[in-house]
Amino acid sequence: MRDVTVIVQTCPSRRVAAVPTLDSLRASDVGDALLVMEHPEGVERCRFFRSVLVKMAEAPTEYVIRCEDDILVNRHLLHNFLTWPALQEPMFGAGWLYVSEMALAHTDSLGSINGYPVRNWPIMYGSLCVGMRTEQAKVCLRLLDSWIEKYGCPLSKCARGRRCSHVTRPQENEHAHGQDTLLSLSAWESGKRVFYHVPVLAENRMIESVRGTPLHPGTDLRHLRAGPRFSAEWKR
Repeated sequence: MRDVTVIVQTCPSRRVAAVPTLDSLRASDVGDALLVMEHPEGVERCRFFRSVLVKMAEAPTEYVIRCEDDILVNRHLLHNFLTWPALQEPMFGAGWLYVSEMALAHTDSLGSINGYPVRNWPIMYGSLCVGMRTEQAKVCLRLLDSWIEKYGCPLSKCARGRRCSHVTRPQENEHAHGQDTLLSLSAWESGKRVFYHVPVLAENRMIESVRGTPLHPGTDLRHLRAGPRFSAEWKR
């Protein structure tokens, strides 16, 4: 049995755009052992995300890595993840394998546990490639279900940017509820932390978002790309 289940989250509108990501994963030590989950048309984003978390929580492996469909990965992704000493840290809750260049430069939000860089704030964005224990994925699922029970729709944005008609969450809490934040908050809910893998093991391909939101011309790409912190060939 493999030690890691790799899940790719995508949607029909990006079926062609996602091909380089799948090619990158298959060219790595992940090979063909991929579970590609495609967002069905007409299904609310929050409900689809829950189905992804169910697959993560039910994975028959000790670890699970969730990937979005707009990344390139290190050729030794599984090896580097499984040999990452931070996995043995009691405070390890989730591992961000993609981290933007700017996120690693912001020392006010960067901490350290036994020399390993960690997020020192509960909310972490950019969950393009995140690894965790399957048991932690169950914590994610419980947290999502608690948001569903409390708010109706657990995410700040649903399918194609539209809000669900049954959203009851206060507007001021909008940025605290999303796919990224749920994965990071679940670590804090467990009394653990988000660890950053350095060098970064995945890079943002910068393809168009599902909502087709254009990138602002003045955007500093260091906020969105790992840049020189990503190494495609590095092996521990």
